[in-house]
Amino acid sequence: MPGHSHDILHDELQGFDVFRYTDISFVFSGDATRQITFRLVFCKDGEQGHQLHELYGEELATLTVSVVSFYNVEAENNEECDTMFDKPPGAPDLTAAEALYLYRTLVDIILRIAETENIQILTFQAYSEELRRVYDRLVRKYATIKNLETHIEGACYVIRTEN
Repeated sequence: MPGHSHDILHDELQGFDVFRYTDISFVFSGDATRQITFRLVFCKDGEQGHQLHELYGEELATLTVSVVSFYNVEAENNEECDTMFDKPPGAPDLTAAEALYLYRTLVDIILRIAETENIQILTFQAYSEELRRVYDRLVRKYATIKNLETHIEGACYVIRTEN
């Protein structure tokens, strides 16, 4: 079976200072009909909630914090989707191997962007129990491999990068 591939569609982050993004086109199992474009979004966190203050105290004022999220661009302004995080009608269901490729690739891209953009703290949330299990495994694995400081509380994740 042919492999999976992806293409980052922008040379640099798009948007403005507080809300920046890049689009990534994925083709799963070498099948062009199984193509999905995801928008990977980085939002500066101006509020920096209680959890971050507990973890980093006074140092937090000197750190760049970004909330990270992603969604299928076909869900944007789609009347059949309640939120942009819903799966749009007609979007392919991913196999376990395809989902693993998607999440591993997104994590790699997120960490590269954090390095390039000098983001010291990444935060994100799992919006389902299924995603929480996937994120738990990936975050713990990457924390070990990349020597990252992480904090997981329920479905909320904080990653301190080496920047």
